[in-house]
Amino acid sequence: MATTVLLYSEFEPYREFVECLGAKLRDVAEVSLLPIEHFVLSEALERRGCFVFCTNVSYCSPLVEALVALGNRVLNPGIATRARDRLTTNAWLSARNVSVPAYWTSANPAKFLESVPPTAYPIVLKPLNYPKQTHLVIENREMLRHHLSSSRMPGSHSEAVYFAQQYNQLHEYTKVYACASQVAAYRKFIPFRTPERLTPTEEIRSLAARVADVLDLDFFSLDLVLNPFGVSIVDVNTYPIFKFHPEAYEWMIGLVRQRLQESLP
Repeated sequence: MATTVLLYSEFEPYREFVECLGAKLRDVAEVSLLPIEHFVLSEALERRGCFVFCTNVSYCSPLVEALVALGNRVLNPGIATRARDRLTTNAWLSARNVSVPAYWTSANPAKFLESVPPTAYPIVLKPLNYPKQTHLVIENREMLRHHLSSSRMPGSHSEAVYFAQQYNQLHEYTKVYACASQVAAYRKFIPFRTPERLTPTEEIRSLAARVADVLDLDFFSLDLVLNPFGVSIVDVNTYPIFKFHPEAYEWMIGLVRQRLQESLP
């Protein structure tokens, strides 16, 4: 039986979801749960059946690229290219006419401050890399100036790249889970309360298929908001934990089975 390797991070609180996925996948494959911090790339030379990245740590991208180069099957290969970080994700989506909020980025804090129009505030600062949970809402230009000056020592050099999006001050948004051709949708609330299950519209299904094609992703989630110009993608998550949609684990079984069959000689 072919092997599926689930790579997760010991520093992210998702182990229970990885174990749940692993238990489901044992119906179709041998499963190995491996902390990504312990992963040795030479192990990929064994041509294991399929690698699944159950983490959003920033160094997923080079590992995905190396595994693919060595001839391994990897779910979500776009992590190494078009969905490498927020900048590449937004750039590819907007270049393919998929709506995303206005965004600004620069490695130079002074240029970054100048690039954000006064009328764009409030904005939300996000790390260039995932996870998406860490962000800071900036109400005006002076608040951004204060943050940039206090978070960086004068005269210092940093490899940090600043990234900000226009902030949608809404009390709800739509969470979309997608895996191959399967799609589910939920209404989520701010502040948090139990999400409400929605019936995915044809627009949502079409958008999920478009994102999968543009970003080369097999499974993911989307955060969507409605603006005057239609639906806009606020965030793409390349490892959704399916917390509110456990049926998606069954979707993953079908996806992994398909990839393992493709890897057979």
